[in-house]
Amino acid sequence: MKKIHLNIVSNELKSVQTYQKVNTFEMEIFVSHDSFNNKHGIKLEDNFKNLPTIHWLPKVHKIPFKFR
Repeated sequence: MKKIHLNIVSNELKSVQTYQKVNTFEMEIFVSHDSFNNKHGIKLEDNFKNLPTIHWLPKVHKIPFKFR
């Protein structure tokens, strides 16, 4: 199931131009974003300092598997 999940999410990310693969640690992204925000006078609350995640729900009763 884990391999199916990785395959589906990978295909979903490749199918749109919104996302791009980066070889950067999460903390480096936070520091970069924080620097940009400070430069432009933007203050974010701590609970907004996170990266987006992608979730899907498998429909295992469908053949082949589908998802939402």
